[in-house]
Amino acid sequence: MRRALLRGLGAGAVVAALSGCMPGPLIQPLGPGALGQSVEARQQVTVHYHGHTRSLQVALRVVPNNLTLVGLSAMGQRVFTLDWNGQSIARGQGLDAGQRIPAKRILADLELAYWPLPALRKALVDPDLRLRQLGSTRTLWRGDKLLWLAYRGHGDPWHSRLTVYDARLGYRLDVKPLAFNIPSNSDTP
Repeated sequence: MRRALLRGLGAGAVVAALSGCMPGPLIQPLGPGALGQSVEARQQVTVHYHGHTRSLQVALRVVPNNLTLVGLSAMGQRVFTLDWNGQSIARGQGLDAGQRIPAKRILADLELAYWPLPALRKALVDPDLRLRQLGSTRTLWRGDKLLWLAYRGHGDPWHSRLTVYDARLGYRLDVKPLAFNIPSNSDTP
């Protein structure tokens, strides 16, 4: 029996999980350096999934050799931590101890929303996938079927509200920026 679990994730990534079989990521995750800049961002992420809603605060730090993503509940409890150096996931906690969203899935959704299009197109897992951007809307198609959509307010993606919709899993993420900083290119936390 399939039952839905509502869990929130951000920046991007995140996603809602199904306790049954979950489709794999649409891209092979890229290294942090593929973003082309260092970033520190704090965001409020609200996940909408089959009539359920959950909000989290998410902190993201990307420097050339490392990406760290931390999710906190409304009560300030750590829900997940993900560290990625482009080769391996040093810590890849999903959402609950019992059932996890695969770390590569979280990374893929985050990168699809924020990383540059040329790098993403090279990382698509299927040659039939088409990644497009028109203005502030980014879409991913297979043939005439829309698989993934992200749209944001005008301006740069880190300062704009972002909405992500995954048609394969039926979830929507609403991302509200809270804070943004461009740190030095140091790998030190």
